[in-house]
Amino acid sequence: MLVDNTYFQGKRFIPNINEPEVNNRTGDDLQSFIDSVEKNVLSYCFGLEMWKDFKEKYNDQSTFPDNYKNLVEGTSYEFEEKTYYWSGILEVELKRSFLADLVYYNFKIHQNSQASEFGEVSADTKVGNKASITPKVIEAYNSFITKCFGGFRGFADGLTLEGNPVWVVSNRLGNGIGLDYYGINRQSKDVSMMQFLFDNKADYPLLDLDYRRYGGERKNQFGI
Repeated sequence: MLVDNTYFQGKRFIPNINEPEVNNRTGDDLQSFIDSVEKNVLSYCFGLEMWKDFKEKYNDQSTFPDNYKNLVEGTSYEFEEKTYYWSGILEVELKRSFLADLVYYNFKIHQNSQASEFGEVSADTKVGNKASITPKVIEAYNSFITKCFGGFRGFADGLTLEGNPVWVVSNRLGNGIGLDYYGINRQSKDVSMMQFLFDNKADYPLLDLDYRRYGGERKNQFGI
């Protein structure tokens, strides 16, 4: 619906996606990953009601409203007397998207193994030696987390007596810690999608506002 094969060039290059070969299902497999990521990520982030509304209006561009256009294409906006910038779900001219980042990550992890009668095994290469895919896929995954959830903390460090989540954070001087009961941590003027939506929630009345379910953990160079 949003991302297509043209987003898998450069750093997110996936070969053979447009080459018709009898034994090569790369293009079809990639499309199934695109469909899955778009549905799962956006329905989770928006909530099902906003996701259904967004999808219906996006499929009919004649009724696609400005608030959704800003979400897809990006925009600058004012919040608490400061200017912030959201780059958009799609950076069309640069052919970049955090959705493509996650598609690339999932596709490469899947492609790097193959099914056998003994379970999943590492895929062999017909020519040359296979290089580790870990650095590239981890960079793509972390890019997705930053662009989608940046400014929203990951999983809570604990719960209050009332059962609400709480995060342990360092103070600005780095010489002590405190407790954060909100889970929102504004760090940059280039905001993530979820930060943009919550800063402009009046423009998105169907948005699921339970922010405590959002967030994700970045992975290190070992994929952990």
